[in-house]
This record gives sequence, C-alpha cells and structure tokens, in this order.
Amino acid sequence: MIELGANRYGKAAIRLVRVARAPERDQVRDLTVAIALEGAFEAAHTDGDNSLVVATDTMKNTAYAFAKDHLDGAIEDYGRALAEHFLAEPQV
Repeated sequence: MIELGANRYGKAAIRLVRVARAPERDQVRDLTVAIALEGAFEAAHTDGDNSLVVATDTMKNTAYAFAKDHLDGAIEDYGRALAEHFLAEPQV
C-alpha cells in the first residue's frame, strides 16, 4: 500500500524591496522571503481536491501586501505577522 509522506510546499525567492521615506534619511529594506506550509493537504493528492491548498501566487501576493503594513519595523515582526496569517488557516 502506498502512504503519503509529510505534505509541505511553498514559494521561495520572493523579492521584497521597500523604501521608507523619512525627513532625516530614507530606509531601504531588501529581503528575499521563502514561505513553506505544512499541514493537512492529503486530499489534493488522494482526491484531486485543491480547496484547502493555498496557491503559491497567493503566498507571494500576501508577502507583498504584508510588507506594505509590517516592514517598517523589525524584520522579525514582519515574519511573525506573515506566519500568524498563514497559521490562521486550519489546515496549516
């Protein structure tokens, strides 16, 4: 009998460049982000049901959207906000 291993996938090499303008000096953030999701995605392989799969383009666009609101502070704060967003999905 065939068994599925761990279900993990994601999007790598998401390039983010953000310039925060300030009177004293501008701050440039240049990051390369990788997102890897692991969870209950078995139905995608066994039944062809992709309804619980987060599309990799959605991961990329979410990384861009979160950069707008969360990349002014520490990089770790951005990463935490992005992780909490994806962890809110019950299958992840």
